[in-house]
Amino acid sequence: PAAPEKAEPPPAPPPAAKASPKPVPPPVAKAPPKPAPPPVAKAPPKPAPPPVAKAPPKPALPPVAKPPKPALPAVAKAPAKTPAPAVAKAPAAPAGRDPARAAQLYADATRAFVGGNFSESVRAYQAALKADSSLTKAYRGLGMSYAKLGSKGPAAKALREYLRRAPKAADAPMIAQRLSELSK
Repeated sequence: PAAPEKAEPPPAPPPAAKASPKPVPPPVAKAPPKPAPPPVAKAPPKPAPPPVAKAPPKPALPPVAKPPKPALPAVAKAPAKTPAPAVAKAPAAPAGRDPARAAQLYADATRAFVGGNFSESVRAYQAALKADSSLTKAYRGLGMSYAKLGSKGPAAKALREYLRRAPKAADAPMIAQRLSELSK
């Protein structure tokens, strides 16, 4: 007895075909780049307008003569007023008094005097007195500056004014001595 032959298993089905990948479309040819637009033609430049002729200058007009002013009728003058009785008042500050400016000019004058520039100190003391004539010490500086320049008359006048305004000043005896020396 022959052994029954074993039946062979049926042949394996052929392997399933792998799903093929999606077909790749052929490469798309890129469109050629667009050409640059042609340059815009510029309009030719406009010719410059012809120069405008200027009108000739007008002749100057003669000055207009003003008619003479009519004479005013004579007016009778009012009788002069009688002066009011004097009332004791405190002395008023001089018009245009500027003490701050006077003080600055006095300081400038003193610097000039100390520095030996007596002409400049005379000018600055005078300016200080013009700014404020009540600045008594400026008369002393003015007199001393004139004395240094050898101008005895103006020096004596300024020093006398200083002593008149400040007879009890601490330096009054010294100024009186200087004044007597100038009188010699």
